[in-house]
Amino acid sequence: QGLTHVSVEGFPVERLTNSELSLIEDFLLRRDQLTHRDQLAVQILNTLHQRLGLPLPTIGRLEAEDTLAAILQAVQHRAKE
Repeated sequence: QGLTHVSVEGFPVERLTNSELSLIEDFLLRRDQLTHRDQLAVQILNTLHQRLGLPLPTIGRLEAEDTLAAILQAVQHRAKE
């Protein structure tokens, strides 16, 4: 399935901890084997938003997965700069 382009502009990727980034990466690597991957994606995203003091996102389950992928890409892009 193709990745929907999701904007993470305004999301403070620089404030994510290494363990949160590892969690996102592990989820994305193993998502094909996960039974409830859509609910898990939403749960991870909601947890990140709560910890960062951001309003909870109102997005669909598939979009949550794409958003996690976009967050990881944004962090990797920042690391290369």
